[in-house]
Amino acid sequence: MQIDCPNKCAVFLKYAHRKNLILIDRFWYLHLKIEVSILNCDFIFSATVTDYTMFIALTGGIGCGKSAALEAFAECGFQVADADKLCHQFYDTNDGVQALLNRWPSVFDSNGRLDRKKLADIVFRDENELACLENMVTPFLHNKLNDLRLSGISAIVEVPLLFEKELAGFFDAVCCVWSPFYLRRSRLAQRGWDHAECARRERLQWSPESKLAASDYGIINSGSRELLHAQCRIIAGKLK
Repeated sequence: MQIDCPNKCAVFLKYAHRKNLILIDRFWYLHLKIEVSILNCDFIFSATVTDYTMFIALTGGIGCGKSAALEAFAECGFQVADADKLCHQFYDTNDGVQALLNRWPSVFDSNGRLDRKKLADIVFRDENELACLENMVTPFLHNKLNDLRLSGISAIVEVPLLFEKELAGFFDAVCCVWSPFYLRRSRLAQRGWDHAECARRERLQWSPESKLAASDYGIINSGSRELLHAQCRIIAGKLK
């Protein structure tokens, strides 16, 4: 049984068989809060959308300005999160520390603190090592994304590898930030990345153009901060 809702997706309604009872079932599914009433097992129901939230992914190539766009969306009233920072929380869990110690003991200093730069140097130079780290972190990230999705609050999550790791299905829509090559490289140079480092990281991702083409909304970050924020405000207005 299903009904069409304003976000153009099908919302499947739970219903139960309870003789001579009125069942009120409140639940979240696809971010629509639905109240279902079933009377006397005759499968006549009423459904009312009492709230609606959007769960949005923000992606883009390295150096395109995803974090700046995320900041702009926060100013528009969205709860925001960063998938990379969510993954870093894994490193602070007992399971995370033990998994990293077992695989790469050299990435911890004499005080037992994780050196993320050492870890990055290892995994971004060897695809097998990167795949091993991703296998450790991915279940943790999925759980965090599910928690956010079910929180009942409209949120935008920065997910750099959204398409590469097939995470788009977690979200209602995807926004992509794009910048031209020369600007991306200029920003990355400010991080201390040389040409070889940029090329090595970019080989692990879809091109910025491919990400833009696969997204629902595009943000062209080739001008001023004010122009970036103006585009984010327009998109925020469409999403709310």
